[in-house]
Amino acid sequence: MIHRVRPDVVVFDVVETLACLDLVAARLLECHQPEELLARWFTRLVRDGMALTAAGSYAGFADVAASALHAETRHALSGLTTGWCPRLEGQQTPVFATANVVADTLDGVITALAALSAPGGGE
Repeated sequence: MIHRVRPDVVVFDVVETLACLDLVAARLLECHQPEELLARWFTRLVRDGMALTAAGSYAGFADVAASALHAETRHALSGLTTGWCPRLEGQQTPVFATANVVADTLDGVITALAALSAPGGGE
């Protein structure tokens, strides 16, 4: 006879159950992203969520999902205007999208970013 013990915790993986990823896949294709991005993003999303939980921390689903997407697209879909200056590495790393502004110093990056036109053409 099998003796069954009621577990203390029950965990359900509900990401693909409660949210259809077909819409995400379609949107990524609309943004001219490679088809395989969905699988890489989803894998990172689940990994990061589990790591946060294992570390005793918490971040909302949208924050973890956005962070995973930014990392997988090298911030190309973030809509952020970025700047870069050399530190120890001496050259831009291919981990992120190419910066909008490049200067020799942090002060130069700040000055160049400040000189950019405001969204909508305003000052």
